[in-house]
Amino acid sequence: LHSTSRRQRQMCIRDRYSVQPMHGIAKGDTVTVTARYNSAEAEKYGYIPKETTAEFTVEQADAYITEFGQIPADILAEMDQQARDTIESTVADQYGYRRYMHPGEFLLELRFDSVQIQSLDCKEYQFFCLKKGGSVGYGDAYNSVVMVYELHATDNVYPDGATVYLPVRFSNIILRENGAVDVVLTDAVITDARSKSYDDLYRDTVTAQKAQYTYEIIEEVVPAGT
Repeated sequence: LHSTSRRQRQMCIRDRYSVQPMHGIAKGDTVTVTARYNSAEAEKYGYIPKETTAEFTVEQADAYITEFGQIPADILAEMDQQARDTIESTVADQYGYRRYMHPGEFLLELRFDSVQIQSLDCKEYQFFCLKKGGSVGYGDAYNSVVMVYELHATDNVYPDGATVYLPVRFSNIILRENGAVDVVLTDAVITDARSKSYDDLYRDTVTAQKAQYTYEIIEEVVPAGT
C-alpha cells in the first residue's frame, strides 16, 4: 500500500498483524501472517489490498526446552545455589520463617528466635512441560523445574527442630538458537505447595498438574556447592 496524505498514512498505521502459530515455533516451521485493516477506510481512499496473508519459513528461533536432559549440569548448579539462597534469605525473615516453616501456626502470636538451619538437602527435581496443544494463562508457564528441598531448622519454640519440604520453581527455561540454555535465576520462587509431608507436596506439585503438563521426576541431583 502507498499513501500520500496524512489521513491515508494514519489508516495504514492502524493496520494490525497476527501470527499463527504464536507458540512452540521451531526452526523450519511455517507461520502465517494475517493483516487486519479497516476495510471501510481502505475503500474510501481507494485501497485494494493485494494480499492479506503471507507465509514465512522460520529460519532462526529460540525455543522452550521440552526435556530435563537439555539443561546442562553447570546451569543446574547455578539454579541449586539460587534456590538455596532464596530459601535461606526467606527464612531469615520472621514473617517468611513463620509462613514456610510453621504454616499451621502462622496466625498464632508466636515469635521464633534463635533460628538455626540444621540441614538443607535437595531431594529431587521435578520437570514440567506444557502438553502439545495446551495454552497458558496468567501465572502459568511453558515449562518449569521444581527443586524440592528438605529443610530442618531449630528455634526457641521447637528446640528439637522441625522439618518441612520446600519447592523452589524456575519457569520458562529457553534453549537459544546457539545451543545455550537461558534461565532467569532471580525469578526463583518458593511455591505455596510447601508441606511437612512429601506426599502432600507431590500431590500439589505433580498430581495437580497432570492434566496440563507432562512431567519427569529426577532423583539424581547436583551435589551442593558443585
